[in-house]
Amino acid sequence: MEQLDLTGADFGYFKVVKYVGRYKKNWAKVYARFWSCKCVCGAYFILSTSDTRKQKSCGCMKKELVSKANMKYNVVANKIPEYQTWISIKRRCYSENHIKYKNYGARGIKVCQEWKDSFESFLNDMGAKPTSKHSIDRIDVNGNYEPGNCRWATISEQANNKTTTRLIEFEGVKYSMRNLAIKLNCKYTRLQTLYVRQGRSMNEIIENNLLHL
Repeated sequence: MEQLDLTGADFGYFKVVKYVGRYKKNWAKVYARFWSCKCVCGAYFILSTSDTRKQKSCGCMKKELVSKANMKYNVVANKIPEYQTWISIKRRCYSENHIKYKNYGARGIKVCQEWKDSFESFLNDMGAKPTSKHSIDRIDVNGNYEPGNCRWATISEQANNKTTTRLIEFEGVKYSMRNLAIKLNCKYTRLQTLYVRQGRSMNEIIENNLLHL
């Protein structure tokens, strides 16, 4: 009976290199044919004919999968802030029951596929939050959650970037009203009264020193 030649065959993440002989398995009384195999990681190992169909690699892929599983477990267990951010952006974009869905998913805002499928990819691209006061912010408020359009920003930085924020141009720079009040060292309510309620221009407000009356 002609024996099956597995030389050159691919199984999972390894290739059969050559036949090495017939040997008795430790757990059986019968002899089995054994093969030298090369894994994608470069390691060589030997398998019986039947085991070539059961094994995926020399063991390196199993270690990698275990490592990823442990990382996901540790992330959830430790409740690190970046993981909570990742969960939140997906919920607001895809969960119709989420309180913020109307401002995100309903507007067509999505999470790029790479981030949606992998927390590791999200963390690699975004890095750790600089401080506990930082949260994720989309640079283009109409754009998606994706590399190049997201940053870690403080509340004041995000205030300038909301679709509902009224921006005031002063000396060639656009500010939110609250940030401009800080810059001019005046009360926010005073600036709001003059600019919004009374409809005065910034030139008129500054020239007549109305902020500190």
